[in-house]
Amino acid sequence: MWDLFKEFVRLFRDFQEIWLIFLTVFVIYLVVLNARRGRRHSTDSEVGDLIWVDEGRHVKPFFHNGFKVVGKPDAMYNKNGLITAIEYKSRRGPVFESDWVQAFTAALAARGSGFKVRQVVVKTKSEQKAFDLPKEDLALFNIVRPFVERVRSIQNGGYGEASPSKPKCRACAYRLECRDRAI
Repeated sequence: MWDLFKEFVRLFRDFQEIWLIFLTVFVIYLVVLNARRGRRHSTDSEVGDLIWVDEGRHVKPFFHNGFKVVGKPDAMYNKNGLITAIEYKSRRGPVFESDWVQAFTAALAARGSGFKVRQVVVKTKSEQKAFDLPKEDLALFNIVRPFVERVRSIQNGGYGEASPSKPKCRACAYRLECRDRAI
């Protein structure tokens, strides 16, 4: 055992610079990783106390009977009576129109279940946008109405409008069947 330890010490001395470089790179990696995690979750505590979280497929989505919309935010927070719904996106990049439409519709559905959501925050890994919502459910529905009507039309056998682009088409589950694909 003692000989093994001596051999290790000898190897360490011979490769001391390599070990120091490796250790330095590893520490820098940990610092950067920790900084990113802290930045991503720091605003969650600023929006209030967690009151609801989507824990997966087994959690039933919200439904608004008046507008017949369904959805569920990723999380909801309450700060002094202001309920904020959060929608997380796992990609890097900007917040797209489809992201906020999804978040607005989920907020409307949550309102149908008694959560008076007044703000929505959409977060990607590199960007976040906050949106104040109208107080009235009808005003909120009127914002998402064109998108809801388009989805309902597609569900009833109609066709959607393709907006092909190489990155979107690469990630699309229907790319092989689509006549409008960009790749």
